[in-house]
Amino acid sequence: MKAYRLDNRYFKPKLNPNKEYFRPLKKIEREYTILEVHYSDFSEKEKNLFNIIYNYNIDYLEKLAPSQPEDIKNLNSFRYAFSRVAMLKLQEYYNNITVAVENGDESYFDIKININGDEYSVGSYMLPVKNGLGFALFALDNRIETPYFHIRGAKYTTEKAEELEIEKDFYFMMLYDINEISDPQEKFIDNDEPVYIIGGLPGSLFNEHSYPTTYENKFDEDAAWEGTYQTLPIDWIFDIDEIEEKILN
Repeated sequence: MKAYRLDNRYFKPKLNPNKEYFRPLKKIEREYTILEVHYSDFSEKEKNLFNIIYNYNIDYLEKLAPSQPEDIKNLNSFRYAFSRVAMLKLQEYYNNITVAVENGDESYFDIKININGDEYSVGSYMLPVKNGLGFALFALDNRIETPYFHIRGAKYTTEKAEELEIEKDFYFMMLYDINEISDPQEKFIDNDEPVYIIGGLPGSLFNEHSYPTTYENKFDEDAAWEGTYQTLPIDWIFDIDEIEEKILN
């Protein structure tokens, strides 16, 4: 596990040879301190917890969506388990927090962070990046000059975005690169490829400033989870250092 700081020089847009002309993408003007986590960073206790959560989610998806392809159940369960166990590594980066992952009900493992004696609920998710980590962190859509990537908060019960499902005190986002290896066992365990904890935001900021965005689940690796979520541009995110400055102190 290691932390490092990235600025927008990390993002180098590629020319599209199929286009008659190319308008260079503008870049987000900020820096991020991110935390790189590997499966090999997990302790034996954490790996055991990973297996418990993974198997639990496989069983849950078998009941919830029996027609879902097996490779998609496998991928979603892997993401779910990894995004929870990886949150435990924050205890090694920050000195004044404890993190717990608990079986909250029959279908969900809750993440709790204790900061100076106060306990907070956390939502955490892990998403693929098709065009590279630099694109996710720094690319602006030239047409409207807003970031392509967003951080998500709570999910709405319907696309009308009138009522939220379970709300959390904080939301954390993790990203990983898509490459030719699609099987998560081979990708993250055998090859030990990294997952990046980018940072998070308080739920209160989503409640005050977010806008609803609907995602469709197409059952492929670069598809987002189905549903309508609170969203904010990725450049709003508190990175690993900003979380310590703005939340933990």
